[in-house]
Amino acid sequence: MRPTAPHGSGDGSGRPDAGEGDTPTRRSVRRVDAVRLLLGASYLLGALVHVLLGLRAPETYAEFADLTPWAAYGEAWRAFVVPNLGVLQPLVVLFELTVGLALLVRGRAVRAGHAGGAVFQLALVPSGPWGVINLGLAAVHTASLRASYPASAVDLVRRRSSGRRPLPDGNTR
Repeated sequence: MRPTAPHGSGDGSGRPDAGEGDTPTRRSVRRVDAVRLLLGASYLLGALVHVLLGLRAPETYAEFADLTPWAAYGEAWRAFVVPNLGVLQPLVVLFELTVGLALLVRGRAVRAGHAGGAVFQLALVPSGPWGVINLGLAAVHTASLRASYPASAVDLVRRRSSGRRPLPDGNTR
């Protein structure tokens, strides 16, 4: 049992004690897992959006070329992406599905998902006014490469719903 301060969390923040099992390491593990779950879900949702756009509004892809602040990127988009949309759009769907699922499993697959996500986000930086967001997401993916991922998303949800806390090594107490 870790000693606690009589008033507050003992870390000088004035927050109440979070409990004996809620160490900074555990909180950071939960944050890392929350980030990867959110990213994984967003890639799966992105794949669905690309399917819907491909079926209902494929002309939307051509309009992306008008949003980029770099003329060369817009020209390359019109010259390469738009004419090859029938091949490239399904590849983007598969890529986003793969990254999303990789982020939701465990171990090296999660790191591979983060690496793929970082490269993908960097490639999107010049695509439009949201490039700063893509750069930030690439940074989050890159920072997340250092973590270990011993538990899958299913394991994390099961442990959370059962009231057991996941430990840094993926076990519960």
